Amino acid sequence: MKRNVISMWLVMLVLFLSACGRVPTEMPDSTITSESEQTETVSNGQGAEQSEGVPGETVVSIDYANEELLAAYDSFEEFVDDDSEYQVKVIFSTNTSVKKFRFLELSYVDTDEKGDIRFNIDKELHTIKELSSQFPFVVDMAFEGIVPTRGISYVAEDGAVKCYAIQMSGEDDSLMLTEIEI
Repeated sequence: MKRNVISMWLVMLVLFLSACGRVPTEMPDSTITSESEQTETVSNGQGAEQSEGVPGETVVSIDYANEELLAAYDSFEEFVDDDSEYQVKVIFSTNTSVKKFRFLELSYVDTDEKGDIRFNIDKELHTIKELSSQFPFVVDMAFEGIVPTRGISYVAEDGAVKCYAIQMSGEDDSLMLTEIEI
């Protein structure tokens, strides 16, 4: 029994690290799904972009928010999600403006026969009308285990609704946004 549970968790970890979804067309009601076709790693937590964005494509990045990085902005919005000793400060920034940026609480639902992982959106923790390249969003948060418990969603300039799980790499602690299907 323990082997099955451990195997299931290892499979889930591999799927999380290699999961992505298609472009959704409407906002989620409560359930979102991760598909195991592609992963979009947006930032490695050290300021270097890893995604190969298409020109004109909206890219939202996550990075560790240090004093030097925060000093580059005139202002930003900040939200405290966790104030424990395990708290890290992260910053979300974008190359273009996005509407209805939401910071979400996620919970694991199940994994289907194709290996797609489903989440529920349990709670909308914070909302920003518009996230822009001049006005980033800073969150004090903690990472609890290997299954993501936090995510973001937004409406891109082209009207597409995007939803991502927020993850920390187990290899080098870099931060990743993994796109999940709504």
